[in-house]
Amino acid sequence: MENNNEVVSRTKVELAGRKYTLKGDLNPEYMHNLAKYVDHRLEEIKEFAPSADLAQRALLVALNLADEVFQLKKKSENSIDREIFESLEEKTRYMITMLEKGIIGE
Repeated sequence: MENNNEVVSRTKVELAGRKYTLKGDLNPEYMHNLAKYVDHRLEEIKEFAPSADLAQRALLVALNLADEVFQLKKKSENSIDREIFESLEEKTRYMITMLEKGIIGE
């Protein structure tokens, strides 16, 4: 769902050798950086599980990223930087939604 007040941009990225167009209201450079990070994580998983297909690797990356978020949440509960974590959590939820609804394969 797009809010008419938000600027929606389309950003072309490459993940696991496949081209995608991300659609969202985030800065295109930020979206590129997110895609590079996810692509790097996909390649790391490929090294450890070379027989895993892309869907399996994507699932492992998602679980690893969820673990990172949970670990940060645990740390942030004991820290003054709760606002930073909440912002990270919100952006992570947004990116998951964008990945589910906003990626258009080319």
